[in-house]
Amino acid sequence: MNRILITGASGILGRALKNELESNTSYTVFGQAFNRTQGSLIKADLTQPEEVAKLIDITTPDCIVHCAAERRPDVSEGDHDATDALNAHATQSLAEICQNKGIYFIYLSTDYVFDGSKPPYEAEDTPNPLNYYGASKLAGEKAAALCENSLTLRVPILYGEVESLEESAVTVIAKQLLSKDPKSVDHWALRYPTSTADVASVIRQILEKRPTTEALCGIFQWSGNESFTKYEMAELFGKLWGVSIDHLSPAPETPAGAPRPQNCQLSTRKLSDLGIGANTPFESAIASSLAPFKP
Repeated sequence: MNRILITGASGILGRALKNELESNTSYTVFGQAFNRTQGSLIKADLTQPEEVAKLIDITTPDCIVHCAAERRPDVSEGDHDATDALNAHATQSLAEICQNKGIYFIYLSTDYVFDGSKPPYEAEDTPNPLNYYGASKLAGEKAAALCENSLTLRVPILYGEVESLEESAVTVIAKQLLSKDPKSVDHWALRYPTSTADVASVIRQILEKRPTTEALCGIFQWSGNESFTKYEMAELFGKLWGVSIDHLSPAPETPAGAPRPQNCQLSTRKLSDLGIGANTPFESAIASSLAPFKP
């Protein structure tokens, strides 16, 4: 399993995974993108089945890691058709080709398939998404299962090396520190911020173990093990940067916009039991992510 195709390779997770695999000379890595096709990335529209087929014919992968997604809940809530096209229909096109060609298929899903009422969640627990983003990713999970040789990996809110603070729902909180305008910050939902480098390491370990581990099909989960509200993240960022957050106030009520679950903590037991995992302490990892933007 040496030839790997990463969809969404220009995104925050796709870049981290491409770097992780390219640092290992046993892999030949191909990256797909739609808008940001710099460098060696291959431009393809995953919502067009003929372009998906052409992409796979060109790259002839042994494994496809499907990172591309519409991942913004408020955008998904306002545009169901575009969200379905990428999160569900494109996933089905990829899964069907993988089934027909014997390609191992890894689909990235989300903790938002759960409603947050009974954490922590095992991979086998029954999903109940509260918003359209979660529903579309759950539809993608069902589409991915059309490939018998597939693995769904659920992850929570991600952060890592970013090209701009807006690229991650974690790092964008730091942007609020730079503005002195009074603002309330969510202090209701518990998040488990997870490093893209850690997720990339977990995927590499899955690829390494898959040839000898039949159990690596079905639904699995990975997550950071530290919980924060967004306001608590802002407090930490203020400490790291040595700046005041007096203009920010904690908002203990349900935030506006698409409905969000309060606590979707994911159990990582299934992967841990297979000896797979990576957990970088949040403070040290986020300090590295934010360093280029420190005022």
